[in-house]
Amino acid sequence: MKQFLRTKMAFFLIIIALVIIAVIAIITVPAFGGLEIDSGLFDSEGCKAPCWHGLTPGQSTSKDVDDFLANLSAYQWAERDTFVLGVGCKSILIHENFGVGAVDFYAVDDHLIFIKSYHPKKISLGEIVDHFGDPEYFKAVLDIGVDYQSYILEVYYPQKGLGFEFIPDQEKGIDRIEPDMMVSAIHYFEPGDFSSYYLSRYSCFTEKAGVILSGQTEIKNFIQEWSGFGKIDVIINDELQNK
Repeated sequence: MKQFLRTKMAFFLIIIALVIIAVIAIITVPAFGGLEIDSGLFDSEGCKAPCWHGLTPGQSTSKDVDDFLANLSAYQWAERDTFVLGVGCKSILIHENFGVGAVDFYAVDDHLIFIKSYHPKKISLGEIVDHFGDPEYFKAVLDIGVDYQSYILEVYYPQKGLGFEFIPDQEKGIDRIEPDMMVSAIHYFEPGDFSSYYLSRYSCFTEKAGVILSGQTEIKNFIQEWSGFGKIDVIINDELQNK
């Protein structure tokens, strides 16, 4: 009987301890998940996009990123990976422990040049257009390979330092852009023209001359000027035909 009571008491103590730990976690983990990853996107004051939680591509340094990560909750953002992707370039990728959020920072020559934020689909294209106005450009490409097929839909505001990726409902068709399409990732970069955006996004993957050349090809073949919501031309990029 005494053994049973001791076992029962131990069980209750374990439960109480777990509850206390959970409460402490809820209190101490900052509200920096889900939509809060991009909480400054629609702010009219303070850190305006492309500033992201005090970090601004083209102005902030690698040390600024390191300082930000040092003050970030390691409990909620424990998974952090650093990759050297090219000469003088590194990527720092962090993952949210209690959600699906992730953020990737690109730094070249000790300067932050690009931020890519992945998060739950909680921001619509309609909200973006209502706040920022019409995008300058968009990309709608159906890539067809030997054993794969993928659809890419992105809209761009190069002069505002913002780009957005979408995963549309393909059952509704891929030849339309609608306000209810939900964002899957956001790009933050130094404002400029589309060529400078492309250089910021891909400098970590190839040499500058190669990025410029591929960027020129991308702009010529795949980038379209924004013409509003509704039916669009989807460009087919057929790997077999291109050979």
